[in-house]
Amino acid sequence: MTSPRRPDRWAMGLLLLQAVALGIYFVANRADGFAPHLYPDTASYTLLPQQTWIEALSAPRTLGYPMLLAAWKAVVGSYAGLPTAQYFLHLAATLLFFRGLIAFGLGVWSAFWAATPLLHANILHYFANALLTDAPGASLALLATAALLLALARGGWRWGGFALALFAAYQVRPAYLFLLGTLPVAGLALLWLRPHLPPAASRPSRPFRADAWRLMAAILLPYLAFCGLRAGVVGHFGLVSFGGLNVVGIAAPLLSPDVIRTLEHEAPAPLPTLAQEIHQEQQRRNLPEPFSAIGWIRYGPWVQHYNTQVHEIAYPLALKLTGGDGVAANTLLAQLSLAVIRQRPADYLAWLGAAGVDAVCQTLRQERWIQLPGALLLGLLLVRGGQRIAAAPVAGSQPPLPAAINAPSPASSVAPWDVWLLSLLAALHFGGGVLLIILVEPPLERYLFGVATLLPSPLAVALLHLIQDLRAHSRRAARHAPSEPRLPMESQG
Repeated sequence: MTSPRRPDRWAMGLLLLQAVALGIYFVANRADGFAPHLYPDTASYTLLPQQTWIEALSAPRTLGYPMLLAAWKAVVGSYAGLPTAQYFLHLAATLLFFRGLIAFGLGVWSAFWAATPLLHANILHYFANALLTDAPGASLALLATAALLLALARGGWRWGGFALALFAAYQVRPAYLFLLGTLPVAGLALLWLRPHLPPAASRPSRPFRADAWRLMAAILLPYLAFCGLRAGVVGHFGLVSFGGLNVVGIAAPLLSPDVIRTLEHEAPAPLPTLAQEIHQEQQRRNLPEPFSAIGWIRYGPWVQHYNTQVHEIAYPLALKLTGGDGVAANTLLAQLSLAVIRQRPADYLAWLGAAGVDAVCQTLRQERWIQLPGALLLGLLLVRGGQRIAAAPVAGSQPPLPAAINAPSPASSVAPWDVWLLSLLAALHFGGGVLLIILVEPPLERYLFGVATLLPSPLAVALLHLIQDLRAHSRRAARHAPSEPRLPMESQG
């Protein structure tokens, strides 16, 4: 007797084979194999062993990745092997996402095709061997999404696993704080849909309200507890003292004599002094204005000089005013940025619009697993449309083929709700991630790699669904095709 779990094992085995093949490809196509790759930012993650806990909690880096690097070096003696661990973390997150989708009711092969693009994600291809938070942060964000699906489907101790995975995601990479906003939306939507999704018998019938409370507690309590700890230790309620450094790169170019005069009358010291010094340094460097004389946004120069505005002008001046206190400097820059944006909200909205368009265009240009399935999906939709048109009745023509030929296949193992569920998860992950990025900084390519990981999944499953529908249509058309009339044989002689 065939085991009902056999398709699960086949699909899991195929995912593992892909992972092995990709690992071999990574090692064979890199000059240094899979050795750790250090970047300029890596140094800021290696300072934990020399810091006190107060210094660590005051630093512009969260604790997650510095703790991982310190623990790995203490055990291994170097960072050798860490890229392999980061690769296996992504593999584990992908396999758990596969299992979570099945637990929530997706078919095995739907879950397989949803998980396959995750193994080929750009974030893994470019950053798996980097001693940066990009790859492990994206993997932990995927792990948190998978853990949410399992918690919603199975409950129990899995809520604790979800809380831990989410906490680890934004502790390793604070850019994933957007999950605090998107996962409640996704979770509540899936809780509402849960009783209506097949197969309902495989999911526990727990009350909506009870799981909604568990969801919110798992998301908010660890975050609030950690922020409360930081508030008590360093006097700053928040995940990390870094937000002001980011947003000032967008707000500082909006400084003008009019804005500074308003700050002198309305803002507390030393904001007007800081604004005046930043503006003077901008003029000394002859940095371009973010808008032309006729009001057109100069998005390119705005992005080009972002790092100059932050690291060479605003942050050093803020540190000087605060006596070298990094937490106070970050707070001062955040206050200045908010005050400037309040005076020029339309210009800030123009930034958000331009940066949002840029993020979408970059993603479409860079993600091969969006381009290929998207192109195939569009082509097959045109073919399916042509089939429907060909089967439609035409006045004065012979009777059309039976209507059953154009009906959706009842035996299809991929249901349309699969695509909608994956589209919800992907849209929230990408939209929330892009919004958090562009609110405070430019949408750089490495940031977009992380938030675009789920976008190919609904496309791949929709493509599978359409291929199955086309095959079913072809089989039905063949069954209903009229047979050729047999001509009478001519007599000989």
